[in-house]
Amino acid sequence: MALTVKFLQEGDFAATTTGNTYQYLYRVFSDTPDPGRKNVAIAVCNYIAPGTTIGTPHWSDPNALLMNADVQADQEADDGSFVVTISYGQNQATDQQSYVDSTYQEIRTEFYSVLRPYVRDIDGRPATNAAGDLPADPRMRNSTVSRVSITKYESYFPDSMAHQFTNTLNSNTFRGNRPGTVLCAGILSEEIIDPSFILGRYWRVSYVFDVDVYYGWDDVYLNEGYRELKTINEGEEDEKTVLVDIIDDVTGDPITLPVMLDANGRRAPQGAEPIWITRRIYPRVPFIFPGVS
Repeated sequence: MALTVKFLQEGDFAATTTGNTYQYLYRVFSDTPDPGRKNVAIAVCNYIAPGTTIGTPHWSDPNALLMNADVQADQEADDGSFVVTISYGQNQATDQQSYVDSTYQEIRTEFYSVLRPYVRDIDGRPATNAAGDLPADPRMRNSTVSRVSITKYESYFPDSMAHQFTNTLNSNTFRGNRPGTVLCAGILSEEIIDPSFILGRYWRVSYVFDVDVYYGWDDVYLNEGYRELKTINEGEEDEKTVLVDIIDDVTGDPITLPVMLDANGRRAPQGAEPIWITRRIYPRVPFIFPGVS
């Protein structure tokens, strides 16, 4: 495959408060019917100067960078040639070879009801009451959760960000939600190559958050149970603390409904204030996502 480049004309020039912009038009002829837009763009860039690509400074204005090479088939020509528009300007082009509007956001919100089972905490410990016994309730919670998906277009996206934030909670106020109520359910990225840009590469990134504004994502439950801690052989050499059934004062049989426990895992006196136990299921980190609001 052979590509021949011909300079056509200098296009628009503009002086702005942030710098100058330049445009140049080229025509490219190919000896094959479909050389590929990317190959056409590369041919023009190498015609300008070998190794020229997105982010390369203008030859007479180092503050103006190559923004993109727009490749279009010339529909009016019968020779199968292409017209290429090379643009230089004050953009955010980097060595990632892309130019996208990273301020644009697509936001989608959906609500769903979920029966959430409680799981082990972030240290791998199961839920227990103050007596060290399993909790009395079935450890399920019915929650209404809003799933918020925010999609942006980024010139660069490190995979490490997805690993860093997935399955973490916000330790700061995030999008108006108090700490501990927003779970980062995942960060999905898709690399996109736009054939109209020379080596045009950017990422479509979706940040997915599950928001439980009422309960949050910590495991909070009453310190109650069917058994309590009891010290036997108190004061003797073989004194020890064991877990025993709580006996109903009326029937003399083990209770069938859970009762409140105190902080020491013993049956709480009548009228005592309930004790709530909070376990953290997910680690908390500051939610700072550039451009996500």
